[in-house]
Amino acid sequence: MQKFKYPKTLDVNMIELITFQLEYILMDYRLKKTQLKILAYVYVYGTGAITELIKEGLLTNAKTAENYISGLRKLGLVHGLRNSTKIHPNIKVFEEDIEFSIKLQLKDNIND
Repeated sequence: MQKFKYPKTLDVNMIELITFQLEYILMDYRLKKTQLKILAYVYVYGTGAITELIKEGLLTNAKTAENYISGLRKLGLVHGLRNSTKIHPNIKVFEEDIEFSIKLQLKDNIND
C-alpha cells in the first residue's frame, strides 16, 4: 500500500467541518449533500436549525425543513421534536481542527 500526504489545508466554517465529517461517518446511509448539510445545521443550531436553514437560503420554508428533519428522524439520525431537536448522541463529530485520513482500497473487479 502506498502512503502519501496531500499537503493541503482547507479553511472551513463550522457547518462545512461538521458536514465533511458526517459524510464519512454516515456513508452507509447514502445521504444526499442537502441531507448532510441539514443534519450539520441540526448539530450546530439544534432547535434553531430551521430558522438558520431558511436565513442562509438552503431551504425556502419551514415546512420543507421540517420534512427533511422528519426524514432524518425516521432514519434514527435526529432525536427530539421541535423544541428539543438534536442529532443522535452516538454520532460523534469534532468541533476543532482535524486531520482526516482515508484509505482507498482497490476492488478486484473494475465493474464493481
